[in-house]
Amino acid sequence: MFAKLRLNAFLVDTFAWREYFVGGKKGRQAAEVIDLALDFAPKYTHTLCLAELVRVYHNSGDDFEKDLPVILDRSHLLDQVPRDVALRSGRLRNQLIKLTKVKKDGKHKSNGICTVDCILLAMAIEKGIRLISGGSDFEVISHPDRFKITSSNLDYSEEGKTIQLPDYIYLLEGS
Repeated sequence: MFAKLRLNAFLVDTFAWREYFVGGKKGRQAAEVIDLALDFAPKYTHTLCLAELVRVYHNSGDDFEKDLPVILDRSHLLDQVPRDVALRSGRLRNQLIKLTKVKKDGKHKSNGICTVDCILLAMAIEKGIRLISGGSDFEVISHPDRFKITSSNLDYSEEGKTIQLPDYIYLLEGS
């Protein structure tokens, strides 16, 4: 069952946390949501994001252990993927790959949205909260008018209910 959307709660994804620590325009936007709204807006981070952050930090030569306490202090950890969310994320990924094919070099290609991103989006839908991201996977969903999408219908239907996916994404913009 889809939960009622709570605009004042957020699920912070890997991209948003990395930008938060690196800085820049997207990092400042992430900080506004993560830091300035601490008192009234719960933030969540899934442990899958921690796994991705370990990889990202390793690839860049940075030390994740110094930033981990900040994540733990500023957000509540989610450490499970309930069966319903897992199934929804798989169906969501299948639909998004089909819907978000963009035309590059005269050929239609999927934007390659990954399974972890779909799990996070499915969790946000389940909890009725917004996913904070700045990743290009979600840019296609949030701004379909900027891309050549083969279908303009970015609604997600399940069990007779329909939601509009952009309502569940808080996209960090800029460079």
